[in-house]
Amino acid sequence: LAASAALAVVNPWREGYVVYLWRALRMRRPLIAEWAPLWDPRVDRVVVAGFLLALALLAYAAWKMGPARIPGLPLAVVAALAAAGAQRHLPIFAIAWVGAVAPALGGTELGAMAARAWGRHRRIAAAIAVACAVTGVGLTVARRAWDLTAPPDPGSGWRSYPVAAVDALERMRFHGRILTAFDVGSYVSWRLHPSVRVSLDSRYEAAFPPATVEDQLRIERTGPGWTALLEAQRPDAVLIAADAPLARALAPAPDWRVIERDARWVLLVRR
Repeated sequence: LAASAALAVVNPWREGYVVYLWRALRMRRPLIAEWAPLWDPRVDRVVVAGFLLALALLAYAAWKMGPARIPGLPLAVVAALAAAGAQRHLPIFAIAWVGAVAPALGGTELGAMAARAWGRHRRIAAAIAVACAVTGVGLTVARRAWDLTAPPDPGSGWRSYPVAAVDALERMRFHGRILTAFDVGSYVSWRLHPSVRVSLDSRYEAAFPPATVEDQLRIERTGPGWTALLEAQRPDAVLIAADAPLARALAPAPDWRVIERDARWVLLVRR
């Protein structure tokens, strides 16, 4: 730890990098789902259920074995608190749980029951494991998981991509500046680079000043001064969520024309 702290200042930006780290560690990232707390609706409910089960088993092991007999328990508890605050930390909690809680469960009645069940039904458990593995491989091949594609029908979920809108831009041979919603700028760049310049691409302090993100949100939500901010950017097109206040404000405006709209996204170009 001491060496890592010392090496943090050995970088091309010197003390500026340390200042950046301090700011980045404390920065809230509400627009990025992986930084969302587990009670956020964007987090998969199955993930939340698995976390609660792991937490219950942690409490059970501590109750039956005693906290002093589980050396890694404090780390697992801290990791659980971090995971509850941001789902990005769930893998850290999983590693801490496997290292500290799982071995302790072996000394409890529940662990003994699991061991007896495994001993009696080992062949059945092995058959289920093989069936799961075969199913997983089959689905991977059937869905061509190695292809970088997006579903053509985005639906209305927050994970959707503006496939139809970007297809329309591609057919138009669009060149110019486009104001993109926070979470799809990277997709637009992936499809249309170098023909387009996006206003934002879901990176925070790594590439964009916090003020840029705040200005973009003010434009999307039509907050105070949004028209001046929009004109300062001078976008040739706008790709935004169909239910965003900006979409409702620009759709009837004489200077803008709707080119593509689906359940989730709307694409407007300047006349």
